Amino acid sequence: LGATNNGTLGSSGGVDASDPLWALRVKNTADSGSESLREVITNANTLAGLNYIDFSIQQANPATVSTITVSTSALPTISDAVIIDGYSAFGSLPNSAPFGSINNAQIRIEVNAPVAVAGGSFGGITLENVNNSVIKGLSVYGVPSNGLSARGISILGTSTNNSIEGCFIGLYANGTFDVASRNYNGIGTNANNNTIGWNIVPDVSKFNVIANSVFQGITIGGDNSKVQGNY
Repeated sequence: LGATNNGTLGSSGGVDASDPLWALRVKNTADSGSESLREVITNANTLAGLNYIDFSIQQANPATVSTITVSTSALPTISDAVIIDGYSAFGSLPNSAPFGSINNAQIRIEVNAPVAVAGGSFGGITLENVNNSVIKGLSVYGVPSNGLSARGISILGTSTNNSIEGCFIGLYANGTFDVASRNYNGIGTNANNNTIGWNIVPDVSKFNVIANSVFQGITIGGDNSKVQGNY
């Protein structure tokens, strides 16, 4: 891993000296341990610069959904720039239907986060004091009530220029929902200049579907954030 990390995804298939963006792979659905989402986030936090996380979980059928159940403690807070790309998973595709039509995204990675965070607030996936990150192509659900700030995805602190796009929040990957898939809140930010959906140019691939929240679907506490092109 001797390359200069300049935030541009390399052209080779694996991580090597020709890849200037650190590519880290989630290869199983375990809550912890080698090549789990928890370990990969932990490793990404230690690598300066923009990191790319893909999902290389082997499945024989492209329609198979991989569910990562967070069962021991909340996932690590993301503290360094990262692209978490659920659409890297086998069989997944972003939405291509126009706004107002049925969203046809094919999501293959679910993050089921039914762990109440000790001390109060956040759950699911959390970015704090981090810039220029993207979370896309994930189904995030099951975050329980543990204070008013419990959310599927949170953007906190001084974080800026981060995007949540092409995700299902409070729904399973197949677009259905029930009591077990509820998040207490869907997506929330108290930071400035972040985006939920598309930013300037309309892009149907970035539409989020946010539903089935106990309290609020979206909460905005900072300035100049954009919420556009969501269901």
